[in-house]
Amino acid sequence: MVENKLSSEKKVLILVIVLFAIIASLSVVSYLSSVKKTSPIVVQTPATNNIITEWITYSNSDIGVEFKYPSTLGTPEVFQTDNTNKKPEDVFAGKKIDVFFKDFNNNYSWLLFVAYTSDYKSFKDLFAFGGNNNISNECLKPLSYSGTGESCKIIGVANDRVIWKNYFNEDECSPIFGSQVYFNNKSQSIYKGLSFMFHIKDAEAKVVDLYSCVDDKATEQAYLEAAVQSKNIMEKKNLSEGDLEQINLIEQMLSTFKFIE
Repeated sequence: MVENKLSSEKKVLILVIVLFAIIASLSVVSYLSSVKKTSPIVVQTPATNNIITEWITYSNSDIGVEFKYPSTLGTPEVFQTDNTNKKPEDVFAGKKIDVFFKDFNNNYSWLLFVAYTSDYKSFKDLFAFGGNNNISNECLKPLSYSGTGESCKIIGVANDRVIWKNYFNEDECSPIFGSQVYFNNKSQSIYKGLSFMFHIKDAEAKVVDLYSCVDDKATEQAYLEAAVQSKNIMEKKNLSEGDLEQINLIEQMLSTFKFIE
C-alpha cells in the first residue's frame, strides 16, 4: 500500500516536471517569436561607402577624350552651351560642354567634367579654363599653399603635366570650397581647355559652416579653415573616410584618362 502511494507520488512529480518543462519551452518560443518580430535597428552607413563593382568607359568624340568612371555614379548627363551669338560679346563668347556625374545619393552635385573652347566667356563660370600653353606657370611649385585656402600641385594625366587646385570663394555671399583639375586638350577638338570640378564633401562642410556673409570674424575663420582643409586634401591627411574615398576615386578616374581622335 505504501509502495503504491509512493509510486503515485512519483508519477505526479514526474508529470509536474514535464508540464513545467513544456511551459518553459513555450515561454522561450514566445520570447524568440517576439524578438523576430521586433524591427531591427538600421545603422545608416555614409553614402560614399559604396562598393565599386564595375567601371564604365565615357567617350566623347566632340571633345576627343575618353576615361572610365565607376558605375555607382550612374549615367552622366551632357549639356552643351553656345555663347557664340549672345550679347554683350565682352561677357559671353565661345562654347562649352558640361558632363555631370551623380553622387552616391543620386544627386548631380559633386563631380563635373567640362570642356571649353579657347574663347569661352561667361560671367557665371568663375573657373572656366580655355587652355594655356604655359599651364605649368599657374602652379610654379610642385606643391604650394596660400593662407586664403587656395593651393595647387602639379600631377600627371595622360602623360602630361596638369594642375590640381583647391580654392575658396565667397561670390555674392555664396561660399564655395572646391577642387579643380584642369589641363590642355591634346586632341584635335575645338575644345582646348578641360576641367574636372568636384567638392570633397566633409572638408567643404567644415569650411562653409563657419562662413557668414554679415560677420567678418566668421568669414576670417572660414578662410583659415579653408587653408587647413586645402592642405589636408593635397596631403591626404586628417580627412574623413568618405573624403579619402572621393579623392581616391578621382585619382583612379584620372589614371584612365586618354585623348582620342
